[in-house]
Amino acid sequence: MLDLAIQDAIDKGDYFDAIALLQAAVATQDDPSLIYQLAINLQRVGQTQDALDLFDDAQSKGFSDPMLTVNRGHAHKALGDVGAAEEAYRQALQGEVALQAIAYWSLADLSSRSLNEEDLAEIQKLLDLESTLPGYRALLLFARGNALDAAGNYGRAFADFNAANDILAQIRPFQGELYHKLINELMQVSSISSYLESDFTPIFIVGMPRSGTTLVEQILAAHSQVAATDELVKLGHLSIELEQAGGYAKFLDTPDADIAIRMQESYSGAITQYNRSAPYLIDKNPNNFLHIGLIKLLYPKAKIINVVRDPLDNAMGVYRRYFDKGYEFSYSLEGIVFHWQGYVSLMNHWNTLLPGQIYHLDYAKLASQPKAETAKLLAYCGLNDEAACYDLRKSTQAVLTPSAIQVRQPISTKALGAGLKYQKFLQPHLRQLAQIKLQSDKVFGFNK
Repeated sequence: MLDLAIQDAIDKGDYFDAIALLQAAVATQDDPSLIYQLAINLQRVGQTQDALDLFDDAQSKGFSDPMLTVNRGHAHKALGDVGAAEEAYRQALQGEVALQAIAYWSLADLSSRSLNEEDLAEIQKLLDLESTLPGYRALLLFARGNALDAAGNYGRAFADFNAANDILAQIRPFQGELYHKLINELMQVSSISSYLESDFTPIFIVGMPRSGTTLVEQILAAHSQVAATDELVKLGHLSIELEQAGGYAKFLDTPDADIAIRMQESYSGAITQYNRSAPYLIDKNPNNFLHIGLIKLLYPKAKIINVVRDPLDNAMGVYRRYFDKGYEFSYSLEGIVFHWQGYVSLMNHWNTLLPGQIYHLDYAKLASQPKAETAKLLAYCGLNDEAACYDLRKSTQAVLTPSAIQVRQPISTKALGAGLKYQKFLQPHLRQLAQIKLQSDKVFGFNK
């Protein structure tokens, strides 16, 4: 077991603190399991090549853990090495049922075409086992569903997505009433004003998951003045702290200066650990659309980019994806629609309070007019044109999200209209999705 201080830092998402504690422990203890844990946490903060080296070091010193091979695959994927990632995941297929489920999903997440007919037959065997636990059954269903989608078998794919999401909805139910309460309270905030200043300009990329936020992050991170971090949870933690201290929305309306300064210092300290020299740092957590008021309170000059994808395309993009945590709404189509409605309503409110301060980026335009939209994006951020931002194939930046491989491909329109393949299976939700489309186009100014 890990030292309590190390485990506490990991649980809180304070990975740099965990790394410092682990480095100290590795220096004094002959324990390869600590080297392995150090590698995992380095991987979490984007120090992927160092993590790979330590995975090898831990293994050479006798450490054995079924997940080591999978984590090595994740590291290769983050660096864009498809072949090495697939090789690692396939090695993991020799393990127990749980490991096989994780490996099959990882292969499907790498590319829907990574799975062959033999793989699908093996997945069926695992699904036929009564001993396969529900969570791993869901992973297998997601893996097969995405392979069936790639083969054009949309009916069977949708059935698998339904079954997988039904399982996860039972394990991790969506707290819709809490989300609704938060949205309503934030929409009562009457003004956002701040006198705080900062030596650097953070860039926040928000929106729905699977909307193109990783692509936008990588375009900006390719710039010499910008560095990516991760999908940071720091703002969420600060909002919880404020809620417990008397009310999150109340604080935004009537902020306490001392608390605001302390929170700015806390957030700045967390994000600058990723890079202490880049003038611009990116926080790409889609859920930060909830915290735009807090962002502008702490950083009046912050750049906020809201990436918007067609609701139908996005709904299916979310529904066919396994999320490790933080997106429980994704386990039902009703939850996805509900989340979209809250997102658009709150963004409309932020637009009213902060006119002209949020950049709404239409994913469809970025896909169809990448050069023009990239130029506009750079201009909004106050960045000069750099060739690297227009060609991500040469990027060496580690990508920590599921889109690690896709974002290194040339930008194209092939994902536009992807939701139409499932139109006949989405009949109960099409009207609501169409209404959301009309509302979002109006709110985000896409119908001009």
